[in-house]
Amino acid sequence: MGISENIKILRERYGLSQKELGQIAGVSDKAVSTWEQGLKEPRMGAIQKLADYFSIRKSDIIEDGGLMSKRTPSPSLSLTQQEETHIKKYRQLDADGRERVDYVLDMEYKLANERAEKEEESLG
Repeated sequence: MGISENIKILRERYGLSQKELGQIAGVSDKAVSTWEQGLKEPRMGAIQKLADYFSIRKSDIIEDGGLMSKRTPSPSLSLTQQEETHIKKYRQLDADGRERVDYVLDMEYKLANERAEKEEESLG
């Protein structure tokens, strides 16, 4: 089974619909369905997108049993639905979009820390 099995494992492991996985790979949900059924195989470009998105090797997707022994890292944080949505959106951004989001997040984090320090000084 190889690719078809690995794609289904990957999608289910992250709780994604075929449509969501298709958006990540740049294809339709119908294409994902044909991959999972083993009727067709994804092109290398789609495999690369999936590998990049999930931070795995292309061989994990291509090889027989490539994802069978790999586990999803257990999260150290409990996320709200809104936080999960933000993460999914962030992962779909290109490098420039991620850089802009990172910049805004870093600035807001810095401001929050500065406010907390001032508040602590005024109390102490």
